[in-house]
Amino acid sequence: MKSFVLLFLVFISAIVYGQTTKDTIYVYQGDTSKLKIEYDINGLKTKETFYSYDNQIEQESFFDKGEQMHWIAYDSLGNKTSEWINPEIENVKHRTKRNVALIISIIIVTILLSVIWRYYGYESSYYSLIAFTIVIPSIALIVKNQIDRDHYFQWILWSSFIITPIFVFVLSIVNFFIKTKIPLWISILFGLISALFLLFIIFLINISGSGMIG
Repeated sequence: MKSFVLLFLVFISAIVYGQTTKDTIYVYQGDTSKLKIEYDINGLKTKETFYSYDNQIEQESFFDKGEQMHWIAYDSLGNKTSEWINPEIENVKHRTKRNVALIISIIIVTILLSVIWRYYGYESSYYSLIAFTIVIPSIALIVKNQIDRDHYFQWILWSSFIITPIFVFVLSIVNFFIKTKIPLWISILFGLISALFLLFIIFLINISGSGMIG
């Protein structure tokens, strides 16, 4: 029991003394104010608090790994007047959601193709994939304003919108090397359409500076 209490006290001490603070005085627009800076156990800044000359909080800034992530400004009565949140916080959430939706889309399309291929043959799976490529964007546009844009269903639909042309392009090339009843002109036509679509998506990703993965 004594050992447990001792370990608990050490743990609390580490938390308390791991957070260090530093008070400094600065002059802003002729007024002398105080800045309180807090650091974690690694010496990285975690918080800045700006005080006015009468010791009222003017602004609080929060940091993560030394990078400013959030700040809040207050008036003389302590009411919040403005606020800023680092957009990278939302970008990380969106990237995670995009990646999960992309993986789910790949799994769904692969399972559907496997089932159709097994019970109806390769040709049916290829034509079904072309149909998916047309139907999925239509559904995505229909439900675009019906479902919240951050809903996983929306992400999965738009991820499938990108995934299906990749499958079409690959299978269109495969058709040249296997014996199939699919006319050659269909493989060429939809192979080119899917290739052009993918090039267009790559172009959009490059000019926007973001992608599905990352």
